Amino acid sequence: MTDRWQCMICRYIHQLAAGVPFGAIGIANPPPSGEWEIQVHADLQAGTYRKTVWREGVLVGAILLGDLGEAPRLEQQIRQGASNRSNPDPPVLR
Repeated sequence: MTDRWQCMICRYIHQLAAGVPFGAIGIANPPPSGEWEIQVHADLQAGTYRKTVWREGVLVGAILLGDLGEAPRLEQQIRQGASNRSNPDPPVLR
């Protein structure tokens, strides 16, 4: 990754959105291009939403809504440059 993207990684924002816990980590909303892979999981019954952003097989960002329990682990994975190849299953909100 270039230095431009490195400096954006692991800035963590936590707040409430319409009274629901909300967290954004790293590059959570990348610019449109083919170099990003975005995975989204929503559970309406549990009231949770998770979006993970990958670049070249590496987790670079996430958005969590509802349950922020995975935020520390996601932040750690982003900081360590977690590889999609070595961790084929994206983190799951429980």
